Amino acid sequence: SPAAADTALPPETFDEATGQTTFAVRVAPGEFVKYSVVVDAETGLDVCPHSGRLQPREETVANVKEVYAVGKEALGADLERYNKWLAQNPDKEKKLFGSTAAAAAAPTPSSGKPTPAAPRAAPAPRDSARGGIEDLTAKAENLKSQGNVALQRGDLRGAVKRYTEGIAADAGVVALWANRAEAYLRLKRFAEALADAEHAIAATAGPHEKALFRKVAALKGMRRFRDALAAAELGEAAFGG
Repeated sequence: SPAAADTALPPETFDEATGQTTFAVRVAPGEFVKYSVVVDAETGLDVCPHSGRLQPREETVANVKEVYAVGKEALGADLERYNKWLAQNPDKEKKLFGSTAAAAAAPTPSSGKPTPAAPRAAPAPRDSARGGIEDLTAKAENLKSQGNVALQRGDLRGAVKRYTEGIAADAGVVALWANRAEAYLRLKRFAEALADAEHAIAATAGPHEKALFRKVAALKGMRRFRDALAAAELGEAAFGG
């Protein structure tokens, strides 16, 4: 919920772990929301979380206010329905969210706008002089293993780096996308987690259980409770209670 702001707004802060700048936007008399955004280092402009284009801070603030005004009315009903579903299915919380439950439960800015997803790395050229497709796939699998080790020891940024390098080598290794979604979840970078989870789901012939449940966790973290509930019900239908 928005914080009281009868005096000056709190100062802008920068989080080195996520690369995001957080600032406060006054949305009503006595109320403000905190919003996090990536700022382009060269231009000093904000990166639009939807299109990736650069925009001045004034435009970002205007968008936050608009989303807040629309979301304030809708959020209450969605949250009530989602919490009712969880209350009726208490055994589903751990199954759906697993180790990511605590991270997904952490609130994101009250504006409800996601942080921008990381650009997709293009697959590396299939250079036969370096062994061709087989060598690139082996490289991607090795980077996946390195990313898994980093994830297990809590080096989340290192895990993201290794998974991203693996995707650059062979984007067809679906586990790289699903595992990077997990790392993004633990970093509370829910928009990136959602994008990776959805990519893994789309690239899999049948339902991808881990990716689907990470999608639910990402949507919950983004406070998109209606979508989270729909995805949770889909997972329940595909994989059982």
